[in-house]
Amino acid sequence: MYEKEADLVSHFINRLIEKNNNQLIITELETNFGRPDIVVIEIDNELLEKRKNNLSSSEYSREMSYITTYLYKKSWLKKDKLKEYFHFSEKKLTHIIKLMNNEGLIEIRDDKIKLKPSNEVLVIKRLRVIEAKLTNWKYVINQAQRHLWFSNESYILMPNNSESILEQAKKCCIDYGIGMITLLNGKIKYFNRIKKQKLINTPLLWELNEKIVRGDLKNEHFHI
Repeated sequence: MYEKEADLVSHFINRLIEKNNNQLIITELETNFGRPDIVVIEIDNELLEKRKNNLSSSEYSREMSYITTYLYKKSWLKKDKLKEYFHFSEKKLTHIIKLMNNEGLIEIRDDKIKLKPSNEVLVIKRLRVIEAKLTNWKYVINQAQRHLWFSNESYILMPNNSESILEQAKKCCIDYGIGMITLLNGKIKYFNRIKKQKLINTPLLWELNEKIVRGDLKNEHFHI
C-alpha cells in the first residue's frame, strides 16, 4: 500500500511512460477551476514538427487563446465583430491578428478572418485528467467531476481497496460520468474506462496547444 499520494502519482506516471512514450504528462496543472494531479496529452507529432518549423515568434498571449476559442468552427467573421465582442482597441486587435496570422493560425480575407481547420493547427489529439487519492474516495470523485469543464475523460486514481469500497466508488463514478483506475504493485486496472471523446473547445485547450508548439511548459511539472 502507498504511504503518500505523491508515490501513487509517481508510480502511475512511470507506468504510463513505459507503455507509451508519445505523450505529454503534466502534474498539478493550474486551471481556472482546480488543479488536477495528472493531465495526459496525446500529440500529433507530425503536425507538431510542422508547426514548430513554421514558428516565427515565441510570443503568445492569453487573449489569443480566447480569440481562437471564439473562432473555432465559425465561418468568416468580420474583425469589427471580434473587436466588439472582446472590447479590444483597434490597435490591440490589429496586433493580435498580425501575430495569429504570422503563426498560421488564421486566414484573412479583406475585413474578415477565420480560424484555420483544426487538423492544421491543433496538435493535441486527446486530453485525459486523473485525480489521485489514497482515501476519501467520495471527495476525489467530486474533484474529478469538476475537471469535466475542460476534458470529457476524467478519472479517479486509487490504490487497490476492498471490494466493497471499489464497488461503491465505481457506481458513483458511473453516475458522475467519470472513470476509475486502481494501481496495485505497479499494475494499472481500469474499472470503467471512458472511450476516447472529442476535445472540448476551451481557452485552456488552445493555451496548452500553443505552449506545446513553443516548448514552453517551464512552469509545469512536465514529463515526456
